[in-house]
Amino acid sequence: LLISYLLLDIYVFATSQTPLSTTQLVCAKWDACTCEMSDGSGRVSLHRLARPEEPYELDSNSYRFLYSPCTAMKDAKQECQDDTSVCLEGREEDFGYNFGRASDPEFITDMNGNITVKYTSDVGNKTRTSNVVLVCDPSVTARPLVMFKGMTQTAMNWTFTSICACPGGCDPSPVTCETMGRHDV
Repeated sequence: LLISYLLLDIYVFATSQTPLSTTQLVCAKWDACTCEMSDGSGRVSLHRLARPEEPYELDSNSYRFLYSPCTAMKDAKQECQDDTSVCLEGREEDFGYNFGRASDPEFITDMNGNITVKYTSDVGNKTRTSNVVLVCDPSVTARPLVMFKGMTQTAMNWTFTSICACPGGCDPSPVTCETMGRHDV
């Protein structure tokens, strides 16, 4: 009888737990630079921040950490010469390590609706990843705030703060008859 009560208690506990929400906020990939929020609040678009000729750069004594959202950086060293959004380059030495392909990022949304853009690179027998956490800040309208958050041999972490990280923050204005100067439709 005691075992029956114990099993009944376990069954009641297991079935009374709140189920996982099927309406968790998701930012579905639209293209290599944009995702769309599942709640209809808009798209998060980094197109306006693309800088293939002059990637966002953070310097250390011996290294340059480079990030080019959306499009592959140009004039990069070695591994970073082809389809690279995130790169570690030697300042004095001639090396470049690809930490993420530009062509196929993944948009990951956590339970709080925060978006991380995950870039992956497979070079030789190494897989490297970069996680760029997007921080929505409507007051950062010019150059985004870029922070390097650390790395291992195979992973790099960044934060990228901008109005463009906000849903609808950098969406292009819709084309209408008024914006085209036509009023006689």
